[in-house]
Amino acid sequence: MTAFIRRPFVKASCFFLSVVLTIITILGIIGFAFCSTQSFYVAGNPNFGESEMAQMIVSASDYTVGDIYIAGGEMKLRQTYNPQYTNLRVRITDEEGNVYTNYDPEEETPAGMEPRYYYYLTDNETGVRVASTIYDFPWEADWSGFDMRMYTSHSAVMELGVASPMEARDVLYFAGELYYFLYRLRFPLIFISIAGVILTVFVHAALFAGCGRKPGSEEVFPGWQERIPFDLYILLFGFVWLLLLGMALEMAGLVSGYATGDVLFCMFLELLSILGLVLVSEMILCSCAVRFKTRKWWRNSLIWKFCAWCGRFISRFFSGTFRSAGRMVGSLPLTWQGLAITVGILFGEFFFTILVYGNGSFLSFVFWLVYNIAVVLAAIVVVAQMRRLQDAAGRMAKGELDYQVDTAGMLGPFKGHAEDLNAIRDGLSHALDQKMRSERMKTELITNVSHDIKTPLTSIVNYVDLLSKEKPENERMKSYIEALQRQSSRLRKLIEDLVEASKASTGNLSVDLQPCELGVLLEQAAGEYQERMEQKGLELVTSAPEEPVMVLADSRRIWRVLDNLLGNITKYALSGTRVYVDLEKREGEAMLTLRNISRDRLKVSPDELMERFVRGDASRSTEGSGLGLSIAKSLMELQHGRLELSIDGDLFKATVRMPLLQAAPGAEPVFEPAAEPDIGYTPGLSGGTGEIPVPTLTVQPSIPSPQPDGNPFQQPQAPVYSGNTDAPWRTPVRPAPQPREPGKDPLVRIGEAAGKVKRLFGTGKKK
Repeated sequence: MTAFIRRPFVKASCFFLSVVLTIITILGIIGFAFCSTQSFYVAGNPNFGESEMAQMIVSASDYTVGDIYIAGGEMKLRQTYNPQYTNLRVRITDEEGNVYTNYDPEEETPAGMEPRYYYYLTDNETGVRVASTIYDFPWEADWSGFDMRMYTSHSAVMELGVASPMEARDVLYFAGELYYFLYRLRFPLIFISIAGVILTVFVHAALFAGCGRKPGSEEVFPGWQERIPFDLYILLFGFVWLLLLGMALEMAGLVSGYATGDVLFCMFLELLSILGLVLVSEMILCSCAVRFKTRKWWRNSLIWKFCAWCGRFISRFFSGTFRSAGRMVGSLPLTWQGLAITVGILFGEFFFTILVYGNGSFLSFVFWLVYNIAVVLAAIVVVAQMRRLQDAAGRMAKGELDYQVDTAGMLGPFKGHAEDLNAIRDGLSHALDQKMRSERMKTELITNVSHDIKTPLTSIVNYVDLLSKEKPENERMKSYIEALQRQSSRLRKLIEDLVEASKASTGNLSVDLQPCELGVLLEQAAGEYQERMEQKGLELVTSAPEEPVMVLADSRRIWRVLDNLLGNITKYALSGTRVYVDLEKREGEAMLTLRNISRDRLKVSPDELMERFVRGDASRSTEGSGLGLSIAKSLMELQHGRLELSIDGDLFKATVRMPLLQAAPGAEPVFEPAAEPDIGYTPGLSGGTGEIPVPTLTVQPSIPSPQPDGNPFQQPQAPVYSGNTDAPWRTPVRPAPQPREPGKDPLVRIGEAAGKVKRLFGTGKKK
C-alpha cells in the first residue's frame, strides 16, 4: 500500500481529487449553512422576494436609487431601472407627497416592499446632493456639521422590492434561481457535506503520505518548493493566497450587490478565485508535509538563520567575556576564587530577593526560584567532582595505581587537581616499575655473583677438608687449617644469607603454607639453643598455653625466623640475665614475644635494625652479616605475618605475629596410618561437618608412628640449621624432646609432649 501511494500517477490523482473534493466540501458546507439560515428545514414554500437574500441585494442599491432620483426624478428612474431589464421595483414619496416609481402599481404588486427613510442635503446654489443617510425608521437627521444657511435639508420615503414574477435576467433573477435550487438540494447537501469531509480527509492523508517519497525508498526527496526558505515561502504564497481571497470576496460583493454589469462574468471570476485559493492551499500543505518529514524543518528558514547568527554572535561575545573573566578569576589563588564566587552568589541572592520583595510579582518569584535551583545544581556538581577526586585519591593511596581520574566535564581547579593526581599516579607507577626492575636486576646480580663465588669456594672448602684429613704434625699448620675451615664456612654462610635475603625481599622465595603448631616449634627451638645460652651465661625462660597454637605457615621459614632471633639473642644478650620467650593468643593472633637485655648500648632505631647490612656499633667486631633481622622480617611477610622490634633502653623485644588457624566448632582431627613411617593426617571431621578453613590446601603433617618396641614415640633428632635454606626439612607436628623447664629427665619431657599430642589430635587410632 505504501509503495502504491508513492507512485507519481497516484500522487497526481490524489492531488486532483483533493482539490475537487475540497471545493465540493466547501460549497456543500456553505450551502448547508445557507439552508439553515433560511429555515429551509422547518418552513415550506419559501418566497425569494420576501427572503433575507433578496433584501440584501435590494438594499445594496439604496444610495444609488436615491442619487438617480435626486439627479433626474422619475424620468431618470424609469430609464435606469427599466422594468424590462431589471427585477428591482422602486417607489419614492417626497416631502410633498409626490410618488415616483419605475412600474405601474395597478398592474403589478412587487414583493418585499418595505419603507426606508431617506434624508439628504443639497447645495442652495447648485442643487447637488452634499450628504445623505438612510434609516429603517423615521428619524431626525443630524446635520450639525453643516451650515444650514448654505444647504437645504430634504427627506423622502423609499420603498424597494422585487418584481413578482421575475422576468428580467439580472442579479435578482439568478439569485432567485440559486435560492430555489438550494431549497431543492437542502437534504442532499447534508450527505454531500459529511461525505465530502470524510473523503477529503482520506485523500489528503494519502496525499501527505506520498509527498516527498518515491517507491522502494524511505528517503525524503524535497522538491523545488522545499528549497525556498520556509518563512519566505509562506510569505510569498500567503501573499498570493490573500490576493485570491480578496478577489473572491470582491466578486462575491459584486454578485450579491445589484450591479448592472455582467453577472455571469462576475460569478465565473468568483469560481476561478475559489479554485485558485484551493490550489494554493493544497500546494502549501503538501510542501509543509514534505518539510515536516525532513525533520528540523525550521532550520530552513530566514528567521532561524538570523536567530542562529544572532545566537552565535551573542555566544561569542559572552563566551569571550566569560572566558576573560574566567581567566582573570583563574589567575587568582584558589582561596580568592572561592571568595569571588561566594560574593557573586550572595550578590545574586541579594538582587533577586530585593526584586521579589520590591516588585512582589509572580514572575520575580519564578526568577528567584530558578536562580536558587541553579545555585543548588552548581553546588551538587562541585560536590560530585570533589567526591570523585576524594575517591580517586583514596584508591591511589590503597595501591590502585592503574586507576585514572576521568577529567571529562570537570571545572578548572578540579580538573587541574585531577590531572595532578593522574601525574602522581604515572610517576608512582614509573617509580614502582623502575624499583621492581632494579630489585630484579639486583637479585639476578646477587644470584649470579653468588653462584660464581660458590664454585671456587667449594673447591677451597674441599681442599681445606683434604688438608685437615692429612693430619699435619706442625701445630701452626693445624691452626692455619682450622682458620681456613672456620672462615670458609663463614663465607659460605654469608653468601647463602645474601641470596636468601635477596629472594625474600623480592618475594621470589617459595613458601609452602601448612598448619603448624607454634608450641612444638618453640620447644624445638628452645631445646636447640638451651645449651648455647647456658654457655653464654643466659637463662632461657619459656611460656606457652596448654592448648595448641595452630597457624598456617611454612615450617622451614618459621624455623629460620626463630633461628635468627634466638641466634641474635645468644650473640648480643648481656651475660647473667634471663631471656624470656612467651607464646600467647591475643585477638585472633598468635603472638610470640622474645625479650632480653642487650650487652651493649643500642644507638639505632628498630626500623634501622631490620634493614639489610645494618648492625649495632658494638656488634661490628662479632661475626654476622647484618641480614638476620631483614631475612626474618621478609620471611614473616611472605607468610602473612609480621615481625616487630621494640627497644626500651637496654631492653630488646622482638614480637612475631601470625593469624591463628581455628578449626570449625566440633571438629576432631583424624589420624590414618600412611605407607611411610609417618601417619597421614587430614584436617577435618570423621563423620562430622567441621573443617579447618583451608579448603585449597592438602595438609599432611607428620606424626610419630608406633615402634616395634611398643613405644609410640622415638627419640627424634633436633633439626640443626646448616645454612642451606633449600634443604628439605619438615616441622614435625609432635612433641619435641627439648625441655621447657631445665632439670627434667628427657623421657619425662617426651611423655608430657606425647600427652599434648593426644589431647590435640585424639587417641591416634584410625576411625
